[in-house]
Amino acid sequence: LLSLLIPSFTHFPIMPGTLYKVALSQPSRSCMLLVNEAKLDVEFRDVDLMNGEQRKEPYITEVNPAGMVPAYVEGDFKLAEGAAILTYLAESNNLTNWYPTDPKAKAKVNQWLHWHHTGSRKSSSTQFRQSLFGSGAPDATEITAVIEFLESTLANSKFVASADHPTVADLIILPELDQLGPDFFEGGIFDFTPYPNIVRYMADLSAVLTSYPENKANAIAVLRMIQSSKK
Repeated sequence: LLSLLIPSFTHFPIMPGTLYKVALSQPSRSCMLLVNEAKLDVEFRDVDLMNGEQRKEPYITEVNPAGMVPAYVEGDFKLAEGAAILTYLAESNNLTNWYPTDPKAKAKVNQWLHWHHTGSRKSSSTQFRQSLFGSGAPDATEITAVIEFLESTLANSKFVASADHPTVADLIILPELDQLGPDFFEGGIFDFTPYPNIVRYMADLSAVLTSYPENKANAIAVLRMIQSSKK
């Protein structure tokens, strides 16, 4: 289904500042949020994940040999991994609110970017894949521990690495959380009701990120296509 909506190329049209992404991919969503919020001059290029485009030529040669999204190409410069793309875009465009230059403030953001890989990313993606492709309810032990840790952190701070404004750390965490809610899956994968700080956190980010509603809606649209294709 996705292949009907995404043009096919025998050679990727590499332009300065091109983000290769999938609308449902959580790290892709994080990078798109930064590009849109900061109004960066970056082109978006959809990758047909359903047909394995990311594992074939010319993608693995011209974009990302690891065969993953997101990936970023700027002339001869190629970069993979969502966190690396976020920090590069922020630093190269002097987006100091999103990624501070002060060593201690930057270290706090980096702390969350590193935590994310085995924290919010690992636990939420397990829940998401099991709910979409598995059978039965996924075990919630790991995700509950992550949510409880975030809940206690957000009791003392509006955002994870800053008291008064979001950073790239929030952008990388948000798509991992919202996909567990009822907008993505009927009834939701995880009940956030007992965690008021996280509920407030997601609402605050939704209010301040002007591109977030479209970002989320596009992700849900792709999810619905995948769900329909399984019937």
